[in-house]
Amino acid sequence: MPKVVFFGTDQFSVPSLRALIEKKIEVAAVVTKPDAASGRGKKLIKPPVAEMAEQNGIMVFQPEKLDEKFIGQLKQIGADIGVLVSYGKILPKEIIDIFPHGIVNVHPSLLPKYRGPSPIESAILNGDTETGVSLMKLDSGMDSGSVYLQESVNLNNTETRPEAYRDLSELGAKMLTENLDDIVSGRLNPKEQNDDDVSISKLISKADGFLDKEKLNQPAENIERMVRAYKEWPAVRLEDNSQIIEAKIASEKLQPGEIRTEGGRMLIGTATNAIEVVRLKPAGRNEMSVEEYLRGAKN
Repeated sequence: MPKVVFFGTDQFSVPSLRALIEKKIEVAAVVTKPDAASGRGKKLIKPPVAEMAEQNGIMVFQPEKLDEKFIGQLKQIGADIGVLVSYGKILPKEIIDIFPHGIVNVHPSLLPKYRGPSPIESAILNGDTETGVSLMKLDSGMDSGSVYLQESVNLNNTETRPEAYRDLSELGAKMLTENLDDIVSGRLNPKEQNDDDVSISKLISKADGFLDKEKLNQPAENIERMVRAYKEWPAVRLEDNSQIIEAKIASEKLQPGEIRTEGGRMLIGTATNAIEVVRLKPAGRNEMSVEEYLRGAKN
């Protein structure tokens, strides 16, 4: 069994780390981001990966900088291979070269499509009919390394961000543990990506979810996809900071940005048909149906 150092931070990383532990693969250390302030009280919260590592007695590193001191600590571990799953930082060549068999990256897209930080959201936003997971040999570029293998997943244009994250993270964990021995032994060799087919996903910000007049000048299907792609974060928000949890395309047509509430329904105009808000989360309140929300607004 190979000796592994695991690089990961958020919830997408957890199934892969769990799978390595359950398969009795030696995880000598976990490298994750420092604890981050969260909520109104700005309480420091450990990354999910750090919590899982500590529960299983695995050494945890949370370096602010990937400096010479940290690199020296990594070298002392003597691991055979690194595994990187949603770590959130680009590793320099000096770290990649520490591992005799390199670092394998679990990336949730069919590379070279959607390199970059938001491949899952991009697949939903663009109405793709498939996505998938790539096991890639990490290099110092952005998701540009050679690919060991890929598995595709069909999309039916109903998926939400949390659902896609869950399904692809579980698929990635399965692919990783089933193929890690073959990667280390050299039985599975990576193939270079075709750079002619590259597309880059963008870094999503909170502002991307704000449903302003400019965004509402798009077709209704684009807005419905936004609601699914940005569910939970950054969340599609109205001017009063209400989050749209679920929406569908209506038969009615309104002017872009026009909001109509009648008969227990909320319609928002776009460049084509209106969007009907089905569920929402008013600022400071729990999620509810639009009918419940409008009933409360009248009282």
